Amino acid sequence: MRFDEIIVYLIFFGIPIAALVWFIISLVLFAKRDKSNVRQCKGRLVRLIISAVSAGVLVLAVVSFMVMLTFAISHM
Repeated sequence: MRFDEIIVYLIFFGIPIAALVWFIISLVLFAKRDKSNVRQCKGRLVRLIISAVSAGVLVLAVVSFMVMLTFAISHM
């Protein structure tokens, strides 16, 4: 593989995978929170929501691009 192919794959697949990992880590930290500490609960809930939205948007963008590419190839 050439260097430019590796960079394209890292950008195309690496960023959504990193967002999914961030979401999973946020979910685990939210599940293990101290429920009596209200400030910690709010902070982790905000991080969980932000990570879920960013992971969802990035994964949806990659999946929609792959579907459009598949449609384009099938109609050639």
